[in-house]
Amino acid sequence: MPTLGEELRRLREEKGLSLREVSDSTHIGSRFLQAIESDNYSILPGGIFNRGFVRSYARYVGLDEEQALVLYNQQLEAQGGEAPRSTAPSWDGIEEEVSSPWGTIALIILTLLILSAGVYMGYRYFISSAPAPTTADATTPESGSVAAPSVTVSESPSPLPTTEGSPTVSPSPSESASPALPLIGNLQVKVQIGENQCWLKVKSDANPAAEGTLNPGDVREFSASEKMVLSFGNAVGITATLNGRPMKLPITKGVSSYVVLTKDNYQTYLQ
Repeated sequence: MPTLGEELRRLREEKGLSLREVSDSTHIGSRFLQAIESDNYSILPGGIFNRGFVRSYARYVGLDEEQALVLYNQQLEAQGGEAPRSTAPSWDGIEEEVSSPWGTIALIILTLLILSAGVYMGYRYFISSAPAPTTADATTPESGSVAAPSVTVSESPSPLPTTEGSPTVSPSPSESASPALPLIGNLQVKVQIGENQCWLKVKSDANPAAEGTLNPGDVREFSASEKMVLSFGNAVGITATLNGRPMKLPITKGVSSYVVLTKDNYQTYLQ
């Protein structure tokens, strides 16, 4: 009978998937996936994290999750049970990942979009700040002739006033409003673990991702210039701040959280 690792590897290869593709979709490090396929659980975080990894991997390649857990428990008993874990923060599972060229292309496109938005907002600000022409300005003292200024009005057109002192045409409220500016400076995230162990994976910009297990009370700080992706396991009780302000973490399925943070959407994660 094949082991759990052999069955998972067989299903992955039948689907033509690489470990990198499975890692990107399940947010589990390639090093951990390779250990599961080799039935070597000694380098995994342990406890509920191991079972969560097995469930996610099995679900992704089409293996019944309960059957996968039965095989995992049987192999764990045959190996003498789970190895004891140190109470100190474990960052031995940090994985050095090679950034994809698509990530660089996406970063270039995002930068161009931000620059275009800045130019557009500057243009709107210049238009809304320019003084509107008055009828007194239309008369030149040298010739006494009246030049018909070009005035764009949002409502139905009306004849131009011919007497001095008439009210000036002001931009409509919709023209003077401008969209909120994106964040200036880096994205600074500070995370503090609650009363339970937590598995955490962080990727900042195009830098290699870091992942590992944190213990209750641990504090970690991360910085990114454009984009930060945070994945949490057993995220209940975690508190975080974004550039010194309280940050809300969306908790899905009771214990996990996945956040894609950029300078354009950061406000949606502020409390």
